[in-house]
Amino acid sequence: MITFEDFVATLDFPPTAEQARVIQSDERAILVVAGAGSGKTATMAQRVAWKLIEGKVRPSQVLCLTFTRKAAGELADRVRSQIQRAALHDVYQQNTSASQAESSIQAGDDTDASFNELASAIHEEHEQPTISTYNSFAAEIASSYAMLIGEDPRSRLMTDAERWQIMHDIISNWPENEPSLGEGTVSSLTRQALSLAAAIIDNRLDPQAVADFFNSQAEVLTTIEGVSNTGKDAVKKDNDEEYALFQIGNSTLKKELVEKLRARALLLPVVAEYFAVKKERSLIEFADQVVRATRIVQEVPEVGQRLRETYKLILLDEYQDTSVSQAALLSTAFNRAESVTAVGDPNQAIYGWRGASANALVDFAQDFQVPARAMLTLSQAFRNSTRILDVANQLTVGKLSYQQLHVKELRPADGKGAGQAIHIHHRQAKDSYLEMAHMFKEHFERARRDFVVAQEAGAICPQQEFSFPTAAVLIRAGSYRQAVIEALEEVGLPYEDIGNESLIQRPEIVTVRALLTVIAFPERTDRLAHLLNFYAVGPADMAALATYAGDLAYRHSTKLKQEMREENSTEVRVEPNLIEALEHLRKADAAPSGMSPEGFRRLTNLAQIIWELRQRRHLALPDIVTSAIDALDLQVYAAARLVGRSIVRSSLGSFVRLSGQYANDNPSASLDAFLEWLDAVDEHERGGESAEGAMDTQTFLPVADIEPEAGVVQILTVHAAKGLEWDMVAVPEMVQKRFDSVRYSYPQWIGSASEFPYPLRADYKHLPQFDLRHYAPSGLSPTAHKGRMCIAYGQFYEELKAYLGNEERRLAYVAVTRPRDLLVVLSYDVRDESHALRARKAHSTNKYVSRDGRVLPGVFIADMAQSPALTVSPQSDSLFVDDAEFIEWVDAQDFEETEKRARNLEPGTEVYWPSDVDRSLESPKRLPQLIPAEDPNQVDRQIAIWRELIDILRDEHKQRSEERGLARDYLTASDIVWLATNPQAFYENQLRPLPVRPSVAARRGTSVHSAIAHFYDRPATLDIDSVLEADQMPIDMNPALNTAEEEQLFRRFEVSRFASAPQLAIEQRLEIELAGYPVRCVIDAVLDTSDVPGARPVTIVDWKTGRRPTEDDLIARELQLGIYRLAWSRAHNTPLEDIDACFYFLGEAEESQRELVAGELSEQRIVELIEEHLKRGEKLMATNN
Repeated sequence: MITFEDFVATLDFPPTAEQARVIQSDERAILVVAGAGSGKTATMAQRVAWKLIEGKVRPSQVLCLTFTRKAAGELADRVRSQIQRAALHDVYQQNTSASQAESSIQAGDDTDASFNELASAIHEEHEQPTISTYNSFAAEIASSYAMLIGEDPRSRLMTDAERWQIMHDIISNWPENEPSLGEGTVSSLTRQALSLAAAIIDNRLDPQAVADFFNSQAEVLTTIEGVSNTGKDAVKKDNDEEYALFQIGNSTLKKELVEKLRARALLLPVVAEYFAVKKERSLIEFADQVVRATRIVQEVPEVGQRLRETYKLILLDEYQDTSVSQAALLSTAFNRAESVTAVGDPNQAIYGWRGASANALVDFAQDFQVPARAMLTLSQAFRNSTRILDVANQLTVGKLSYQQLHVKELRPADGKGAGQAIHIHHRQAKDSYLEMAHMFKEHFERARRDFVVAQEAGAICPQQEFSFPTAAVLIRAGSYRQAVIEALEEVGLPYEDIGNESLIQRPEIVTVRALLTVIAFPERTDRLAHLLNFYAVGPADMAALATYAGDLAYRHSTKLKQEMREENSTEVRVEPNLIEALEHLRKADAAPSGMSPEGFRRLTNLAQIIWELRQRRHLALPDIVTSAIDALDLQVYAAARLVGRSIVRSSLGSFVRLSGQYANDNPSASLDAFLEWLDAVDEHERGGESAEGAMDTQTFLPVADIEPEAGVVQILTVHAAKGLEWDMVAVPEMVQKRFDSVRYSYPQWIGSASEFPYPLRADYKHLPQFDLRHYAPSGLSPTAHKGRMCIAYGQFYEELKAYLGNEERRLAYVAVTRPRDLLVVLSYDVRDESHALRARKAHSTNKYVSRDGRVLPGVFIADMAQSPALTVSPQSDSLFVDDAEFIEWVDAQDFEETEKRARNLEPGTEVYWPSDVDRSLESPKRLPQLIPAEDPNQVDRQIAIWRELIDILRDEHKQRSEERGLARDYLTASDIVWLATNPQAFYENQLRPLPVRPSVAARRGTSVHSAIAHFYDRPATLDIDSVLEADQMPIDMNPALNTAEEEQLFRRFEVSRFASAPQLAIEQRLEIELAGYPVRCVIDAVLDTSDVPGARPVTIVDWKTGRRPTEDDLIARELQLGIYRLAWSRAHNTPLEDIDACFYFLGEAEESQRELVAGELSEQRIVELIEEHLKRGEKLMATNN
């Protein structure tokens, strides 16, 4: 009999006592809390191998589920390796019944039964465990048994691009006789409706029930409309805590929430129609597959029974990441199975935003009735060094809890080195980043020196190649990337920015798309330009190619004219085509005039590639994509790269798979259709959708396929880094409101269209509780009723802050457990000089945490600093003792003088007007080249050219007379203000833009705005509308403050509440599409006002150096602010209701008259106003002409 000790002897590393208990357990249901780096994959593989050796299960009776194909592949390899190793050591005996059956047949027993027995034995001999993803498992059940619940088994999995298109079409064509869908553009309504649809599917709800919920919430809110109190009637006397809760609720539960809730209810009929269209077209989503599979095992018990009979040993990996819907499927299918093991770590539950719950393991223990003896732990970490583990434990031990689930403190593996955990802290953020970069560079160089020393000492084999350590910077948000990149570039470190680009927008994929587009659409010369750049064709050779194309077009045109004259037809003109010219060039014996020999060689090579690929258009879509990649030698290009070769290879492979999936989903699809679909996806992604938004997630580069690369600093988000590990890891921005339990904002479902209502979520019992239906009037006075409701909401908000703070804590824990040997955490006092001055003006460093007599930059840093393992870098600045010391430090600096010098620029350093303000005359059209008629035989040709010139000039004159529209293809926010106030003048300026000498007020406005920009340490990129009348240009202006009046205007800015507010953006350029036009704007200031009681998290401020306008002018200006709010909302995925906007009139002597809140316009109303003003201007111009 083979013992467990015999099995252990076959392993490279014997399991720990904790692992051995998991491997050997015979409990029906087991819950394993496996800490970060605790060897859970190896333990799961060894459990499978041991149960096979014991003979308790056959390979085909094993089911292992995980989340990614990569994880499934790794687990399958581990299981296969364990079984093979056991077989080599004669611990595991392969099935021998096949040999016995074959011997029986050879002995003369050749009956059908014997052959059937042989076939079955061979089948058993080659059985393998089923190791798959959760989604694939659900899809198999849904497709195999769909008919049993009345669903179409042929349903096709739709892409997210199809989801968007279907919903967009439904909303665009919504019948006029149906109730209005509320305010918003078609795109914004599409996003909201798709979000609702996904949540309804995940939580197994009915659209009408969700609509009823929104309406019931709105109805309760109407009961407090018009009820005004300050809280004195609602709270107990002198109860400051209760009064604070009341204030939170009172500032949130306002009248506008009623309309927002009802507007969300209006979208539910659209969602119902969307579900109907999917059913009619036999389309399903991933979430549908899980729901269908759950319905099948619930409504058809025989299916669940068959699954339990098929699979005797079930392992569920990363269970903390399962959604409530997935957990319901697994519970229903395997609740009575012989052996179910769930493995996970609640401290690494970081996907709450997509429906996963940190309490998933708690629910598993309850649903599967796991006894206490079967609640096991893996707490010995093999990845991290001892100091890193000690620091990581400070983030979780005593801070996170999960009901009856016990999570042990991580402990290091025996013999693990100490490693390093370093805290870098500087006064300014840029200095922290820079020290981090120098530290990484030093570790890279030290690794090389140590290798050389060891090699010279004979400590390592002379043939062993040197390999740099691996390194990563894990960021909380994408906006932190640039600071990392700038620091790494300054010290000369190679880096790889992972996950910041869409797959189809990566350079190598854009090149492949360009080549395929040229093949499919010969008229798309715009894509040819990319290929010319890829092959480094110079401007002179491009010009020669254009001339060559023009000559070809002329010859074709002349020939056609001659033929058509014979038929008495009208004349035609053949337009030059560069792609057609390339084909002619391919057959040419020599370079045309003006083209260099090298340019001719490169262009003919490109022409040959295009020709050869056109001959392969009959191939399957993945094959022609692969052919294009090979023709461009992109695999060679990837291999030749010093850094980033893995990401290039991965993106090329992903693109081929994407084409294969498209061909599979659309069997009759052509190359043309695939390219058009990619263009549509590309356009939508560039419009600002995130990876979690409306676009197909498969168009984004799958980070799971990226491997840590030696000698390169990889930059990626913490979410993307889960499951990966590096030698060195840095975690920046560990300060409050950046990466800390004190968040920048706390999304609330009652006021945010992006948050699904908590009371409707299947995991509501684990969420902060608030439901307005519980606060319907109950005989209380109106003020007492409102007070009760507001206090309850205040309590909910405080619970929400704690809940979301714990989400951040788990994310930080994942980040700090990624490194093996070096962990670096970064913090700072202020982002820059301007931030320091604003904090000084507020007389407080309210971003800090007081702990043990020290002021620390965040809660997480304060927690980690409790461990002596976290050492402060010797180059770091000392931490402040209190706010007074911070203020003293700021006062000791020359920040004020620096700011003053920045405002009073030296001659020659003026900040110029933005170059993208387009007021140039329309460029003349390209005229055909004149050909000297030296030969009398060419007179006819010359006359034909003159006639063509006359036709062009006549057409231009006619166009200027008839077309009185916009002279350019975009608008600015200033254009729209002008259009609203004086549409005729605006259109006249479009036809003939003339400069007007600026006024003194304009010069003053430019100077003050420039000074404000330098106050924030930003270049002045002023919007025209900020300083000028609509028909003036900013020329000959001196940006220095040179008058007492200008100094006074700036001082008014300095004493405003906005001067000390944290900045999110200054002089921010943005572009947004409205009414069919790109609208460009420059926002003066975007500020963080999340700490201001009663204020929205974000406030946009537009500085005005004049006085308050008239009521009529204010309407036009309000439209401008409305555009700013909408542009920021789209660009940063911030709900519109979280953004305030106001004018600040520095010209007003009374401070109370300076601030004017405006811009409360919906997206739909903004579009309507722009369209109205455009039509009015066109009508005026038509009337005057």
